[in-house]
Amino acid sequence: MELDFISMAASLPHNSDEYCKLVARYKPQIATWLKSVKDSADSGRMFYTSESAKEVFSVYKYKCACGTAECYKHTMIEPLAFLLRHPAALCAHLFPRMFRNDRAALMSGSFLFFSTKEVTDSASGTSVLIDLGAAVRPQGRPFFLLSAYEYRGVLFDRILLWEAEQATGSVIFSKVPKRWFHAYQFFNVPVTLNSGDDDYPLNVLNKVATKNSFVAIKIDIDHSLLENAVIAQVQQRGLEGSLPFIQSGHMELFYEHHVNTPLMLPWWLDSGKLSNLTLLDSYNMFSQMRKQGIRAHGWY
Repeated sequence: MELDFISMAASLPHNSDEYCKLVARYKPQIATWLKSVKDSADSGRMFYTSESAKEVFSVYKYKCACGTAECYKHTMIEPLAFLLRHPAALCAHLFPRMFRNDRAALMSGSFLFFSTKEVTDSASGTSVLIDLGAAVRPQGRPFFLLSAYEYRGVLFDRILLWEAEQATGSVIFSKVPKRWFHAYQFFNVPVTLNSGDDDYPLNVLNKVATKNSFVAIKIDIDHSLLENAVIAQVQQRGLEGSLPFIQSGHMELFYEHHVNTPLMLPWWLDSGKLSNLTLLDSYNMFSQMRKQGIRAHGWY
């Protein structure tokens, strides 16, 4: 399925009616996709939950050592397809039992195939979640990430959040569940542009995580230049080996990449219009990160 969309990314319909006709052709695959995500969340399994899933999902193949012998482990991940968000986005009318309108579909994370305890059990170090652009509202999406992982048996030892919008501590922590308090650390400051600073998030991460850590990073700062710079640093440091948990297959990343995609311009406005990148560039970037061993997902 992923190869289908990579091949047609440059010619994806710009008209929403035509785009939704394309989505409609993939409704059986979308049903398999969403059911498999739910099955994985419920069971904790990360490999094929049905034969039909083989035609939909992309797969990671890990080589591991079992004593003196070699063994291989496989895990699934949602395909790079559609607009790199929920496949019902902009076509909610095709899924009336699921979404009441397009905004609800656009803002849904139910398409994401998260890591489960099955993966994190192989990471013997500290588990760390970093959220860049966490928002200060109690109903903010940091809670979606943490709750989604928790449901899958993944608990974090450190939860590090950055948000530039100023708020009082009583607002920031008012709805944080007490079971997360030991791990929850909120930096109410902008993410620095200088990747050499001690307070640069990836430098902070390197001080609290090890090769054997499980690390999840969400990037949604609403500042494309800064977001793309962080992604470039992740890729560069991954290649250099200075984020060793990548080589161990223990890193998951979520990113809403704003590019010049006509269908999304009413939502992204100038951050899309002023970009010289396209959806195909997004597919290529996510594909490169996945080949590095990063479980890279679109965000919403």
